Amino acid sequence: MLVLIILITLPGYAAITLSMIHSRGLVLHDLKQRALTVTHSVARQQDLILEQTARYLTKLAGLPPIQTPDSPRCSEFLKKILHLNPLYINVGVPLKNGDLKCNALPLSKAVNVKDRPYFQTAINEKRLSIGQFQIDRAAQITSINFAYPVIDPASQNVKGAVVAVISLSWWSNYLKQSPLPRHSLAMISDQDGTIVATYPETPELLGQTTNTITHITPVTHDADHQHHSYIVRDSDGIRRIFYHEPMIQTPNGTHFNLTIGIGAEEALSGIEDYFYVSLASFSLLMGFLAYLANNFLRRSVITPIKRLITATQQLREGIFESSQQYNDVAEVDQLQQQFEKMAQRRLEVERAIWRQANTDALTGIANRHLFLHHGERAIQQTTVNAPYVVLLFIDLDNFKEVNDSIGHDAGDQLLKAVAERLNKASEDQLSALVARQGGDEFAIILSGLAEVDFISDLSYHILNALSRPIQLSEHRLFITASIGVAIYPDDATNFEDLMKSSDQAMFSSKQNGKSKVTRFTSAMKSDFLLRTELSRDMHSALDQQQFQLFYQPIVDQQGQIVKAEALIRWRHPRLGFISPAEFIPIAERSGLIINIGEWVFKEACQHLQQLKQYFHPDFQISVNMSPVQLAEQSSIFQDWHSALDKKGLKGRDLVVEITEGVMMTSSDEIKQRLLSCRELGIELALDDFGTGYSSLAYIRQFEIDYLKIDRSFVDNLEKDGNAQLICEAMISIAHKLKIQVVAEGVEEPGQAQLLKRMGCDYFQGYMISKPIPIQDLLHMPNQLTMI
Repeated sequence: MLVLIILITLPGYAAITLSMIHSRGLVLHDLKQRALTVTHSVARQQDLILEQTARYLTKLAGLPPIQTPDSPRCSEFLKKILHLNPLYINVGVPLKNGDLKCNALPLSKAVNVKDRPYFQTAINEKRLSIGQFQIDRAAQITSINFAYPVIDPASQNVKGAVVAVISLSWWSNYLKQSPLPRHSLAMISDQDGTIVATYPETPELLGQTTNTITHITPVTHDADHQHHSYIVRDSDGIRRIFYHEPMIQTPNGTHFNLTIGIGAEEALSGIEDYFYVSLASFSLLMGFLAYLANNFLRRSVITPIKRLITATQQLREGIFESSQQYNDVAEVDQLQQQFEKMAQRRLEVERAIWRQANTDALTGIANRHLFLHHGERAIQQTTVNAPYVVLLFIDLDNFKEVNDSIGHDAGDQLLKAVAERLNKASEDQLSALVARQGGDEFAIILSGLAEVDFISDLSYHILNALSRPIQLSEHRLFITASIGVAIYPDDATNFEDLMKSSDQAMFSSKQNGKSKVTRFTSAMKSDFLLRTELSRDMHSALDQQQFQLFYQPIVDQQGQIVKAEALIRWRHPRLGFISPAEFIPIAERSGLIINIGEWVFKEACQHLQQLKQYFHPDFQISVNMSPVQLAEQSSIFQDWHSALDKKGLKGRDLVVEITEGVMMTSSDEIKQRLLSCRELGIELALDDFGTGYSSLAYIRQFEIDYLKIDRSFVDNLEKDGNAQLICEAMISIAHKLKIQVVAEGVEEPGQAQLLKRMGCDYFQGYMISKPIPIQDLLHMPNQLTMI
């Protein structure tokens, strides 16, 4: 409001100020003109004096009485002419040596003016010379002397100089007669600043310099350099317009200056008084109008706007109540109504945005963003009486099989049903927050707990709730889950570590058979730290050549070594040999398995050429392929076939081993890649056969070349009749499908004999050889007699 009033009144104040400035300018201009008139008048008068004196002295210098200055006649002559011109108070003719022998006024003592500069100038330069302020030695008064040389017409020698003395009081008398306003002052000074005349007449100032006179020293000024003027507020408090003009000039420079100060106080004070009265009147008028406008604006505009401001502040906190108060101004009422509509719409949008940002779009429960925020806040708000925060990490078992078998739509319906069951199972816990982490992972946060003894019962209650059958249209599904439990502050010091701990516990549930509840332990933390360390060190293991390929020979029924399986080993610089069972899962989760797989293939190709030369031209190497490689590398088999071709090798020289799980869970793209492998001549082996759930239909679909019977069937082959029947059946079925069979884990000759009678094609195990480096393999005999 204050700013508005200032903006409204600003033009009025500006107009009054500009009017005052204009009036002041007119007055100052008039005063300057008056001062300029007086200054020019004095200047013209001094020019006349200078011209008159020059003519006067020039004429005197040529008269006969002056030509003989040392004769009595000269003084008598000067006495007579002195009274003819009242401007001069004395006339004399000093000889060349400065002795004053001829003088109009009687001399009381001998006078010599040789030391006077004006006299020396007239004698030496033979021209008119003007003196400075001085006390005349002949007349004994303050004066200014003019000198002109007396020259012998015949010889042109200087005899002396005729000197005219003018009293300084002459200028003072002239200034008295000038039309100067009240409070005006004037002074004449020589080139050294010595005051030689004043107005009003002030004898005590004569002979002083202008620098010592404080009342003509400017306190504030407005200079006009064009006319040598400036406006001054003197130390006596009176403002004057000062003009500075040179007066008498000689070829050597200016000798006398005139300074006039015109009194401007009365004229300027009148204008300023009028200005202040105008300002005061205008301010009173504007104040009264502002009072009226303020009342109107406050009632009709400001108060409604304040209500709107309060409403916006509440709206920022998510609170809004419609106001029923309206005003006299239609536009303000419309603004209020539009604001209320906008506020309602904004709240709706903000709620929608919040739901979108904090809830899972599929299930409607909290998403990962809200889960993280809630978890961190829960830990921050723990107290001495309620120190615990519990995190349950829930991962569905074999959820991918549901998507692959009955479709993603059914999978989405299953996730919704799981979210509902988790909400219902934890509804008794007021502080529980159920969230979906992503995919088939869920989490439950329980905060502000005083004790945690009930967590085990709650976890198994959730597990049982999820295990009940779920009906989705015509499908009746059974789902299980693995749950990991971690508690703050027992298992972590912050929420990030609490999440890691619960994830490790859930991972342990998966490893121990799934459909379990596992509480985090310190041993899991050690395992986690070890896996983290291995994951970190694995990045540099390839560059530092820490990996090494070992080979386990495979023999046919005659005992001839015809194949070998390439098995990677990691020689860690600090931990020694690390089993692939430990680091391969870590490599798959981190994505490093792709680089490791490529290294295994290239290394195997290098060794394959040596092995074919040593053992047999049809010697084959088997390499294990991770599902991650199949999923991430679309052209892997084409690349491998090209690499084999460059080395002069064939596709059939390489056997790719996959697990049953790859066939069960493969997408259409992966299936096409496996089929392209066969088209390129690379053979496929199904590893660990009998431990999974693959069917004969899958085996036929992928055109498998080799079945590798898992060692769990071979171990008890001699003692367990059922194991014999199973192995015989697998071999028989494989042969009918034109698939060759490799028995793994053969450690005893009896196992080998039984398998040979069943028709098993190839044998692999410790009875033949454990995995050995390439150098040791190249020293083995081609033919073994143990079978």
